Amino acid sequence: MRLIRFSVERYRSIIQESTLEIGDKTVIIGPNNEGKSNVLRALVVALRVLEAFSTRPHMITNSLSSYYIFHYLKRRRDISFDWEKDYPHSLLYGDTGEKNKKPIVFSMDFRLTDKEQTEFLAETSIKKVSEVLSVSISILVDKVSAIVYIKHHNFLEDSKTIEVSSFITKRIDICYIDTIRTASTARESIRRLMAIENTGIYSSAQYQECIHIIEGLYNRKFGEISKQVTDSLKIFVPSIREASIELPRDSYDGFSFIDIRDNVRVSVNDGEITPLEQKGSGIQSLIALALAHSMSIKPSDSKNFILAIEEPEAHLHPKAIHEIKKILFDIAKRNQLIITTHSPLLAETVNPHNNIIVKANRAMEASKIADVREALGVIPADNLSSAELVLIVEGAADENMIPHLLGLYSHTLKEALEQGRLVVSSCGGTHNMDNYVRFIRHQLCNLHVFVDDDEAGRQIIDNMKKNNSIEDSEFTIIRMPGLSNSEIENMIDPDIYADEIAKKYAVSRDKIFQIKESKAEWTMFMRDLFNEEGKDWNEDIVNKVKTIVSQSVKKSNSLKLIEYRARTFIAGCQQLERKLSHKE
Repeated sequence: MRLIRFSVERYRSIIQESTLEIGDKTVIIGPNNEGKSNVLRALVVALRVLEAFSTRPHMITNSLSSYYIFHYLKRRRDISFDWEKDYPHSLLYGDTGEKNKKPIVFSMDFRLTDKEQTEFLAETSIKKVSEVLSVSISILVDKVSAIVYIKHHNFLEDSKTIEVSSFITKRIDICYIDTIRTASTARESIRRLMAIENTGIYSSAQYQECIHIIEGLYNRKFGEISKQVTDSLKIFVPSIREASIELPRDSYDGFSFIDIRDNVRVSVNDGEITPLEQKGSGIQSLIALALAHSMSIKPSDSKNFILAIEEPEAHLHPKAIHEIKKILFDIAKRNQLIITTHSPLLAETVNPHNNIIVKANRAMEASKIADVREALGVIPADNLSSAELVLIVEGAADENMIPHLLGLYSHTLKEALEQGRLVVSSCGGTHNMDNYVRFIRHQLCNLHVFVDDDEAGRQIIDNMKKNNSIEDSEFTIIRMPGLSNSEIENMIDPDIYADEIAKKYAVSRDKIFQIKESKAEWTMFMRDLFNEEGKDWNEDIVNKVKTIVSQSVKKSNSLKLIEYRARTFIAGCQQLERKLSHKE
């Protein structure tokens, strides 16, 4: 079961109805104080109402129903609801001074698999079901009601709503992590995650039978999860030796029993064992996120885990944001992720419509990357204003000739270059590449890197991977068969530049053509040739000779490459095409 759509009306600052399409990864962005957090909180409250309907059915079917739901929402520690605080203040009282009669309204659409549709018919007294199950929740000062709608079926209320609520809450759970992550809120996020993780234990026969067996079950489970959390946490903070989640000894006395679900102790060993509440807010945030990541990896046939996080970048060092992005988007491969953020690094650039912009107290889907940039206050460099994809190359000569080669290879790439959707940009050498990659990410552009297959190129890719500043899908090392080191010039047919170099420097044209059979890196080959012919060879001449090659390439109307050496370059071109079509 997946949540595919959510709408909210008259909740906190969101007065007009706002509808969000919910995917595997949904990013909510916008200026401060415009309602991003309220949209996320509204979704959590809506799911908690369904939880209330399903947990105490005997109370829902009598006059205590609304009282019970309000009490249930108010006492929740992960998120609470209070009519006086959560109803829009400007609408709270009408002209007569009486409380407003218009309700807070939440609506959710869930998509059911074929298997879940069959289970729905078996678990409820409802005789019809479709792929999409819709639930609308209405909250007034003295009443809470829920209406279920099934396509080609009448609206369902009362006892059937309880059945549907139970069906949904068995299959969907949400963990909400607030932006204010103090020690207590970090513990609450962890407590909620642990409650979700250990649901099966609470209903086991052993749990009911013996408190000492329960202790054993928890200790084994906590040991497994502690290891998973430690592995995830070490990605961010290598100095951490262990994160330990334990059952406190004072949570039971052998006769009476306090709910262990609400009572876990978390400590961090980074050379000294320290309780979580004594660690900084950054570590407290990472513990909760690491636990969520470890849970998302575990396969589940029965329950979809929705992780809702406010500003996951809060309290983190800038370098850690690159690392947390990888973790968050890995969670989204298996479960649904919804975040609010001010960070351009966490915005969705491949599919801009996955960003929800909250502005002027309304939420709406972004239609293009320019909308996302505006919402985040990103002012890109002039040449990047329309760019969807930036191809980063090493030097000026590469920047000069590679666009022409791309255009000759592919009409798709030529069109993207002309429209400014694809930009080729030099970083000024591999020593600048890591910082330049980070700069391009802050411009809210997708990127790809072409590097030469030489020591400098291989080393910078290795360093950026270790720093988590580049993904495996974001670079191409231009390798060439038979050459241990190569540059992009090694694949250019010398027929298009040999005459120019021979004329300007009075070197042998025929010897230049030997580059086709040589196993040497292009610069080293030309160095030996110039030395052999008694010519100067220095960095200035290297740049001038490479400029001749790039200008000669730009004058050519055909793609003159040494075919067997150009295979990796062609593969890189094809990858750029897929990225521009959003297939990768």
